[in-house]
Amino acid sequence: MHPINFKFSLEKSGRYAHWRVLNLIIVGLLLGGAMFTFYFIQQNIFSSIANANAIVALRANASADTVNLQAFAAAKDAIAEKKIKIELNTALRNIFFYAATSTRIASGTNQ
Repeated sequence: MHPINFKFSLEKSGRYAHWRVLNLIIVGLLLGGAMFTFYFIQQNIFSSIANANAIVALRANASADTVNLQAFAAAKDAIAEKKIKIELNTALRNIFFYAATSTRIASGTNQ
């Protein structure tokens, strides 16, 4: 078995040396671009599928929803009613005021 003896030399190529170098550069750029494209697709495949599904769903439902005017009017009336201030009766008992109703009489034998 002979070992692989690969030597790259521009001197032996003669007048086609610059074409060889240009060919290697172009092939290298193509391979690099293919690797970058594969990496980009692999990293973004799931978000691309999710976005595509969202676009398909939105295209299928492109019509505008109908507005329930009765529910809208009821909500508008409820908001207007909520803004009305209620006058409280002044005769109401103040639950935060406690009058002292107990006496101070000792309940034990020690006075």
